[in-house]
Amino acid sequence: MEATKTDQNTILEIQDLKVSFTLPERTVNAVNGVSLRVGQRQSVGVVGESGCGKSVTSLAVLRLLARNARVDGGRIMFRRPQDNQMRDLLSYKSNGPEMREIRGGEIAMIFQEPMTAFSPVHRIGDQITDVMLLHGETSREEARTRAITLMKQVGITSAADRIDDYTFQFSGGMRQRAMIAMALACNPSLLIADEPTTALDVTIQAQVIEQIKRVQDEFGLALMLITHDLGVIAQTVDYVYVMYLGRVVEHGPVEAIFADPKHPYTIDLLRSIPRATGRRGRLNVIRGSVPNYLPSGCPFHTRCTRVVGDQCMTRWPAETTFDAGHGVRCFLYNRDHGDTE
Repeated sequence: MEATKTDQNTILEIQDLKVSFTLPERTVNAVNGVSLRVGQRQSVGVVGESGCGKSVTSLAVLRLLARNARVDGGRIMFRRPQDNQMRDLLSYKSNGPEMREIRGGEIAMIFQEPMTAFSPVHRIGDQITDVMLLHGETSREEARTRAITLMKQVGITSAADRIDDYTFQFSGGMRQRAMIAMALACNPSLLIADEPTTALDVTIQAQVIEQIKRVQDEFGLALMLITHDLGVIAQTVDYVYVMYLGRVVEHGPVEAIFADPKHPYTIDLLRSIPRATGRRGRLNVIRGSVPNYLPSGCPFHTRCTRVVGDQCMTRWPAETTFDAGHGVRCFLYNRDHGDTE
């Protein structure tokens, strides 16, 4: 397969990705032309409401989509460490040797619920060492020693004793730490974390996020963080992509997104964050609900309070770019350019 030249700092570049699901009664367009980029050692957040396509995007990278899912277009370019060339992961068979080598070895993933990712009938340590044995030339004894070291590094106390425990003997926070250890087992260059704190209480959430930030810095990883939690985004990533109904409506440095959001959806998301003001009152909510179909035009127009005309309902706006790579697709900023739907 021919390699593609791109910015040497880029490790992952998703280009116009489209993914659909075939259901008995209809076809659901889950990802509708998503483009995003992750630089080496960069932390990138993908944020949006449940069902916006962010998790499907991350699963497409690892070729772990469900059987009824289909990639309808686009490319997923990844810089493979062995030759430093960008290659399209969609050109590999999902169960072929190249993807098995990449999955867990070069790209690792932290799942939302580790209880479903770990085997309940195998010891934690065996599962971590098996990853190393699958992807590298090492003995089981060496892999076990490294597994203990990794468990210590992610904050699991008495790791040498707990390595032979089963997942049900770990708390939710400890299971997530063990999953981070397993993700780091083969020294990946990209770590994808899909809602890594959703199933945890607030105190443990903060600890896990701090752990992810620490290992990213210590191991020199690129991080792609998938979440609906803007608070997690604010304290974890450098750059943000805001998704709605399978499309990126805004992207930019995290400071720009929080200080000067442009898209009405991003503005409404930020306004809906609970704040400890000391005053009682109703939470701000986004009006309406997410439709179960993809509307024509701007996908947010069915809930938007700032519709500027018929073009919002019939055309997908072209991107308008501001300083520091802050981009938005909204006719509030560019009323003359858009694609007919």
